[in-house]
Amino acid sequence: MRQKFGQNFLIDGNVARNIISAAELTKDDIALEIGPGKGILTKIIAPIVKKLIVVEIDNNLANKLIKDREEITDNGALRDTPLSRFAGLPPQGGQITLRDETTSLDSSSRGKDNNGALRVDPLPDPLPFSEREDNIAIINADFLKLDIEQSLFSSFLSPLSSLPFSSSLPLKIVSNLPYNVGTAIVQKILPLPFWSSAVFMLQKEVAQRLCAHSGAGDYGYISIFRAFYADCQMLFDVSPRCFAPQPKVVSSVIRLVNKMPANAPDPLFFPFIKHCFSMRRKTILNCISSFNGIEKPTASAILQNAQINPMLRPEKLSIDDFTALTLNIKKYI
Repeated sequence: MRQKFGQNFLIDGNVARNIISAAELTKDDIALEIGPGKGILTKIIAPIVKKLIVVEIDNNLANKLIKDREEITDNGALRDTPLSRFAGLPPQGGQITLRDETTSLDSSSRGKDNNGALRVDPLPDPLPFSEREDNIAIINADFLKLDIEQSLFSSFLSPLSSLPFSSSLPLKIVSNLPYNVGTAIVQKILPLPFWSSAVFMLQKEVAQRLCAHSGAGDYGYISIFRAFYADCQMLFDVSPRCFAPQPKVVSSVIRLVNKMPANAPDPLFFPFIKHCFSMRRKTILNCISSFNGIEKPTASAILQNAQINPMLRPEKLSIDDFTALTLNIKKYI
């Protein structure tokens, strides 16, 4: 049966555990999950963090999560229940190796077992029940239309300025994002100041564009937008067999770390980059000379001042190159 919002629900417990392990959650963390669906990640995250905020657009799924939360609160369902009951996971502290359904992309920062398989670190032990009773705030809304700061305010019933969002105790995001709005959700999150890291599962092609560097075929506007705000690491691929219903695409899990940029981007910066990649097969000289009425001799002078080869195409320019060009363009418009 087709889902109301076209959801593809994660059903593989090993993948769920790998995602949450990559998020490096602790008992002091405040976590945000977008699009929890049937709660395979939610039910693992909730027992190991201080507070979990979930945002679900589907009314039926949100109501089901609320019911599950009430049952947990009322009868202490999580109190002595192994996490494995909720997601088909091995016993707490057990070791997982990625199976055929997941393929490691970058395991340089992760340990390996004696057979060379990627090893996933054990998840933290659940908090005592008294410390996590009713620690889940469920918001039934479209994340893209949500006032994030106001929603967090409502979830905590205290001003954001008084919350412990800092480099030592920040908001961490863990989500299996819907394929059709994954890019838009990431774009909404990236400029926000009160998160430190995010682990997302997305369509593989989207993940590759987000993490791409200059010179790569996938490099484009969204790559630079991401690079301005966060570092990106591709972690592993996930087979369609890990979902119900099965999608027609492979998924990838990525990890973003907030750079906490000191200054907002120049108002000209992203519009200029978007313009350049709208004509990515043109040279950067032609891109500049068709931007904001700049004439070609002026475009040549801008490139000379920035010490950039006028024959390069936009995909060959780094974020630093675009920064230099923006600063020089501002002198002429």
